Amino acid sequence: KEAIGKESDFDMIMCVTESTLDELIDKKETERGRLLSRWIGLLPIELKDSIARERFNSEIKPRLLSNQFNEETLRQEISAYEANIKNLKSEIKNLSKSNSALEKELEALEKKRNTLLASKRDIDDGLLKIDIATLKAKIERNITDGKMKSGELSKIESEISSIKDAEAKALEYEKKVILQQQAINEEQQRIEESKVLEAESIAKAKREEARRQRAIQASIAESIRIANGGNPEETTAPYEDDLNDYKPEANDLDMMAAILECEAGDQSYYGILCVGAVIMNRISSASFPNTLTEVLYQPYQFSPVLSGRFAIVLARGANAECYQAAREVLNDGVNVGGWHFFRMNDGSRTGEVIGDHVFY
Repeated sequence: KEAIGKESDFDMIMCVTESTLDELIDKKETERGRLLSRWIGLLPIELKDSIARERFNSEIKPRLLSNQFNEETLRQEISAYEANIKNLKSEIKNLSKSNSALEKELEALEKKRNTLLASKRDIDDGLLKIDIATLKAKIERNITDGKMKSGELSKIESEISSIKDAEAKALEYEKKVILQQQAINEEQQRIEESKVLEAESIAKAKREEARRQRAIQASIAESIRIANGGNPEETTAPYEDDLNDYKPEANDLDMMAAILECEAGDQSYYGILCVGAVIMNRISSASFPNTLTEVLYQPYQFSPVLSGRFAIVLARGANAECYQAAREVLNDGVNVGGWHFFRMNDGSRTGEVIGDHVFY
């Protein structure tokens, strides 16, 4: 009875009729299966399975490691351990290198220690060989010599002091002489400048007259040629005064850059070019020498040459800006004005004022 169940269920299965077929169909699959299981005697097997599952879930499953540990957590822990192992290996490698370096350093220190010990032994051997009496005698002689030299040094210092006093007096006198000489030179320079300017004016007038005469002669010749049936021609001849055929010498670039720095190193770049124009105009003028060296070393013309500052700058080399300006005026023929003189603008001379200089 326990295996088959209700009699009505048995009848429903074994003697299904048209009237009970719908009722059987309406039952759920699990219920139909249970009825069939009970009918064919499978219920004990189901009970055994249920008992086994219950015992597995209550006694065995809780002891499984898969229920005690999370797989993802284990993976993360393994990754962390692997990373830690990698870091430890790297630290071990670095420590090994550091250990090797320390061993080398220790070896070097050991060698140094042995060297010092060997030197110490030599020093000790030398100390044993020293004659104390001889050493004391040498010390006494050195003390005596030192006292004598100290007296000589006092005399020398006294003489130096006297020389310095005399030098200071001589320098003071020299300044007065220089001031007087400068006044004389200034007046002489003014006279020379006036002569040069006058000569330049006369020469310029002559050049203009010669140019005008050449133009008249060329015009007359052209008119005669056209009257004789020739065609008009355009001919242009360079103006002699505009030609600058000066060929720089080997050290002219260095000298030009040095004098430009001395005279206009604190001026604008155009002011530097103006000083360069004065120098080149002098070279081209019949009133001055025709080489850069002679123009620069002409007496009382460029104060840095007289004072020695020009020689110092020439020896060390001028700055880049002054070298660039020197190339323009020497090699490229850049000439920004027709002046032959310049000086600091103190209001005593009329001319074209550019920066701190007046050009004329």
